[in-house]
Amino acid sequence: MKHTTLERTDTHDAGLLHGYVTLHGELVDTTDNNFFVGNPAGGAVSTMEDVNLLMAGIFQGRAISAASLKEIKTSPGFAPHGLGVWEHADGCSKQSRYMGQGLFWGYVTVAASSADGRYQAAMTVTTPPLPSPLEDESAGNKRELLSGQIQPTLNETLDRLCALAK
Repeated sequence: MKHTTLERTDTHDAGLLHGYVTLHGELVDTTDNNFFVGNPAGGAVSTMEDVNLLMAGIFQGRAISAASLKEIKTSPGFAPHGLGVWEHADGCSKQSRYMGQGLFWGYVTVAASSADGRYQAAMTVTTPPLPSPLEDESAGNKRELLSGQIQPTLNETLDRLCALAK
């Protein structure tokens, strides 16, 4: 994962997606991760390629131990959630598919992988400039709705990739 960092990013990097919120009616760029540097829950900056590499590494058993992978797939968690991923039916095989999501002011990211790690799909979108949750709690619901629209798109993409390989 050569294009992932927990360090402060250069907000002038031409390849960086900028996210925005409104605060007191003013447009605020939320791209600077300085407040979250070192924190993977809000400070990680990555490319879609690296997100897909991570998902492949997890589900192929290269990024985590076999015991950890088993725990992800069998932990009762908050069904259908298990240790940070959601379990979905795989439209192309009898196994499950796993998805993870990240939401932050101005951004929504969803990543999906087949159970065997052969197929991945990930998408990040920048949301329209919604009010910050400090001013409008319903803005989080709008971000969740967007995530819910991305998930079926990724599932369809993986179904088609899998079908092509058959």
